Amino acid sequence: MARKKIGSTLMAAMSGSIEEEEALIEASKSASDERAAQMSNPAVERAKLAIINEGRHATQLLPPNQIRMSPISDRLDPGEDLVDLIESIRSEGQQVPIMVRRLADGELEVVYGRRRLLACRALKIDVRAAITELTDEEAIIAQGLENNARKDSSFIEKALFVMRILNAGFKAVVVHKATGVNETTISKMRSILNDVPEDLIMHIGPAHGAGRRQWDLLKSYCQSQSTNRVLALIEDIPKDLPSMDRLNFALEALKTPAPSKSRTAKDRGPRVSTRIRREKMTITADQERYLKFLAYLDAEMPKLLDAWDIENP
Repeated sequence: MARKKIGSTLMAAMSGSIEEEEALIEASKSASDERAAQMSNPAVERAKLAIINEGRHATQLLPPNQIRMSPISDRLDPGEDLVDLIESIRSEGQQVPIMVRRLADGELEVVYGRRRLLACRALKIDVRAAITELTDEEAIIAQGLENNARKDSSFIEKALFVMRILNAGFKAVVVHKATGVNETTISKMRSILNDVPEDLIMHIGPAHGAGRRQWDLLKSYCQSQSTNRVLALIEDIPKDLPSMDRLNFALEALKTPAPSKSRTAKDRGPRVSTRIRREKMTITADQERYLKFLAYLDAEMPKLLDAWDIENP
C-alpha cells in the first residue's frame, strides 16, 4: 500500500529554520513572553495552517475505543477538566478533527487531539479523524507542533514532554523540531525534573501561567530540604486548590528551612535496648548505625567486668 504522506504545509512546518526558532526561544524571558514568541513563531503559524488544512481533507467517523493513545503524552492528565469540552461537543458537535496514524500492525494511534478523543469516548459517539501514515519521528513532530499552537500550554508539561521524547530514544534535533526547545533549555528542564520529585509535580499539576523561574525556584527549595519533607508536602497541599495555587503553596511551604532542634536522649527514645531473663541478657539496636556500638560493647565487656569486680568485691 502506498504510504500517504502528511500534508505539505505540516511537513514545511516540521522543517522550519532552526536558527530562526532558537533566536525566538532565547529572546523569551518569561512564561508570557515565551508564549507570545511561540504564537508569532513562523513554524507554529505554519503548524496552525496545517492543522486547519488537515481538517479540510477527507475524514472519517471512527469508534473512539478503536484508537489507542500514543506512548508519549504532552499533558500531565489529558482527562483533566474535560467538562467544558464535552459540553461543547455535545451541543455543537466536533468542530476540528483529530489526527490518527495507522501503525504497521494495522492499529490506529492518536497523533494529536487526545482530549477530543476522550470527550467523544465520554459521550459514546464516534470521533471525526483524519487518518495518515507517519513514522514515529514524524508523529512526535506533528504532536509537538500542534501542542505549541495551544494557548494553554504549560512549562512543566512541555518539560515532561521533552524528557519523554528523549527517554524514548529520539535525539535533541527531534525535540527542537517538535517543541522549538534548544539544548540549553533542555538542560535547564532536565535539571528541574531531576530535583523536583515527579510525584510532587503530578500533585501540583500543570500550573498554567507559571514559567521556568517558578519551577526553578521550587527546584532550589527541594535541594535545600530533605527528601522526606519534600514528599510529605504532597499530603499537605489541598487537592481542591487550583493548580497554580498548589504550586504557590509548595513554594511557600518549602522556602523556609525546617527548624533544627536539639533532641535529648529522652526525645530520641531508646537507641539500644536490653532485655534480661534470669542469667541471659539480650541487647538490641534499633538502627543499623548502632550495630557498631554492639561490637564496641562486646570488645569492652572484659574491662567492664573487671571494673565491676573492683567495685563489688
